[in-house]
Amino acid sequence: MENFIALTIDLYCFVIFVSAILSWFDMDKNNDVVKFIDNLANIVLNPIRNFLFYKLNWNLPIDISPLIAIISLQIIKSLILAIL
Repeated sequence: MENFIALTIDLYCFVIFVSAILSWFDMDKNNDVVKFIDNLANIVLNPIRNFLFYKLNWNLPIDISPLIAIISLQIIKSLILAIL
């Protein structure tokens, strides 16, 4: 069970990382693979972005939400695995 949880969280972190890398390039946003990766990553990234940009008035041109999401998911993974 621990391996499944760790693998699932690690795969989701990888999806967030790939989404961040793809945002640097001029990719076709109508591509099904790019859409799937963006939609999957935005489940976690949009609440973080809303908090950063609207609640904290983050005005810098860099989006650190993927970094925050990956660090948070890794902390959650270690907490869950410590409980199990």
